[in-house]
Amino acid sequence: MNMRATIFFCVELDSEEELSSLIGFLKAQQIDFHTDAVVPPANTLQARSNPLSCAEKRLLQSLLSYDTISEAAQVLYISPHTARKHLENIYRKLGVRSLHRALAIALRLGYITAEPSHPENDV
Repeated sequence: MNMRATIFFCVELDSEEELSSLIGFLKAQQIDFHTDAVVPPANTLQARSNPLSCAEKRLLQSLLSYDTISEAAQVLYISPHTARKHLENIYRKLGVRSLHRALAIALRLGYITAEPSHPENDV
């Protein structure tokens, strides 16, 4: 009995080399397949390869609740200069130029949550 099945699945790969290897494997197994490759934005790949430190994550999380870097720095008990340095590192690691873009990527990657943080209320 000759059976045929159709299966849809998603595979997340970090490089074109991994995709080529997977395609080679499927061909070697004589599996009929169709691919729709979606390449994530470069900054997402960059962020995965150079993750944020705990201090950088805390700063981004607090910036969801406070309007200025100075306010966020004050509740985190760090200087505004240190907060700005953390923010520079975050932008570099995520490959972005704006706080809004940094927050969007950090949310998508799970570095921060959508819930605003109020460190002064934490025990």
